[in-house]
Amino acid sequence: MALIKCPECGDGVSDKAEKCPKCAYPISAKPNVQTIEQTSKTFKKKQIYTVLLLVLAFFFIIIGAVSSSVPVIVVGLILAVIAGIWGASVQFQIWWHHK
Repeated sequence: MALIKCPECGDGVSDKAEKCPKCAYPISAKPNVQTIEQTSKTFKKKQIYTVLLLVLAFFFIIIGAVSSSVPVIVVGLILAVIAGIWGASVQFQIWWHHK
């Protein structure tokens, strides 16, 4: 801890002080903290679409199972496979973007 001269009043002030005790001139400004978003909003939207597609797929599968409709179950399974491929693609894109 060292004493430095206040640029405003010239009084001795600790270099750890936030402001001069005599004139309240700011001595040590805290550094600006900037948060950097690691995943862009585009990728987050794609992740949300993947989850919604999976929910829709399971909805089709459940409705098809309850009504014993094989074509509806098949549509649900196709949507689930598409959602899985889409989700894996999005995760790869996110990984690639952060390299």
